[in-house]
Amino acid sequence: MTRPGDSFVLYGILIVTLYLLLRNWLPTKFSEWIKGPQKDNEEQISGKIPDFLRSKGYQVVEEKIKIPISIEVDGEKTYPSRLYVDFLAEKDGERFIVILERLKRPLKMTGPGLRDYFLPLFLIYRTQGMLYIKKEKEELMLIEVDAPDFRQTAKNYRPWYYLLFFILGMIVDSLSR
Repeated sequence: MTRPGDSFVLYGILIVTLYLLLRNWLPTKFSEWIKGPQKDNEEQISGKIPDFLRSKGYQVVEEKIKIPISIEVDGEKTYPSRLYVDFLAEKDGERFIVILERLKRPLKMTGPGLRDYFLPLFLIYRTQGMLYIKKEKEELMLIEVDAPDFRQTAKNYRPWYYLLFFILGMIVDSLSR
């Protein structure tokens, strides 16, 4: 026995489920659809470093990014922290993190030194690479990390399949009456 709002709720759940399944293939994201097209950041971001990156063929997308991080130990104490990215740039459709040289935190050209400096940012953004700029020498170094993506194994298990088949079963059941 159905009530007047049952089919509305059923179709709402079906639409949300279809969106979640197909969102990777949609031409625009839901947030872009609501907010409208984003402004062109190329005109807004100016300065010596963005001009230097443009001369090397990179397009500056974003600047001064602060990534808040919260680290919890034994479920008792939480330690707030943050990571900083100076710029985010693109070239040929690929994204790159841009880090400026800091005198207080020099780059150690060793495997562990490069890992400690760049790996956290690489794991958060998963960009094509990182650009390290030595301001005084106007030198640009491309840092690329080849690390296995363990997230792919977790993607194989998708519990929403069960939800989809449950909803399809409900639809078939309601249509068969």
